[in-house]
Amino acid sequence: MATTGLQLLGFVLGVIAWSGMIATCMSPEWRQNSVGGTALDEHKRFDGLWTQCEQMPNGNTNCESYNVFFIGLPEVLQTCRALMITAIGLGFLGILLSVLGMKCTSVGASNHKAKARTALLGGLLLGVAAACTGASVSYYAHKVVQEYFNPVLPYNTPLYLRFEYGSALFIGWISLIMGVLSSVIMSAASLMVLSKIAKGEILQNGYLKKHLGYKQLEGLRTQNKLTHAVQEYV
Repeated sequence: MATTGLQLLGFVLGVIAWSGMIATCMSPEWRQNSVGGTALDEHKRFDGLWTQCEQMPNGNTNCESYNVFFIGLPEVLQTCRALMITAIGLGFLGILLSVLGMKCTSVGASNHKAKARTALLGGLLLGVAAACTGASVSYYAHKVVQEYFNPVLPYNTPLYLRFEYGSALFIGWISLIMGVLSSVIMSAASLMVLSKIAKGEILQNGYLKKHLGYKQLEGLRTQNKLTHAVQEYV
C-alpha cells in the first residue's frame, strides 16, 4: 500500500508539473517591461515565446505573433522553444508510462516487474522534462538580466525600454520543482517494488503477505519433503 500511495502522489505531482509546462510554454509573459512613474513607463509590454503583447494605459491589450516560426527568430527564442516542446513531449510520455506502470492500474497486472520498470521509466522521463523546463526558463532569465544590465545602454534608459522577469518564468520554476519531486517519488516507489520482487516479498503471480507470524502465498504450490503432500495457495 505504501508504494501505491507514493506512486499516486508522484503521478499527481507529475500531472501538475506537466500542466505547468504547458502553461509556461503558451504564456505571453516570459518578460515584461519595467513600470515607472511616467505615462510612457505605464505602457506595458509582454513578450513570450510565441507572441508579443502591448497593454495601453486604458487597459486595451494587443497581441501579435512573431513573423517567423523558428528560422530567423533570435537564438534565445529558438533554444527555449525547442526545450519547452521537448519538455512537454517527454512529460506526456512520462505520464503515460507512469499510468501503465502504477500498481493500481490493471494493465499488465500479472507482471509486476515489467510494471515497476515502466513506472520507473515514466518517472525518469518526468525528471528529464522538468530539467528541460528549468533549463529553458533559466536561460531566458539569464538573457533578461544580461539585457537589463547591458553596459551599452545608457544608464538613464527609460524603464519602459528595460525588461524584467515575467510570470511565466516563475511558473516554469515551480513546474521544475514539482517535476523533480514527481520523478524522485515515482522512481523511489518503483525501485521499492523492484527491491521487494528481488527479495521475494512480491511475486510475479501474487503478493507475499506477512500476518501474525505466518505467510500467505497466493498462486504458489509447495510440497512437503517428508510426506510429499502438495499444498496449493490460492
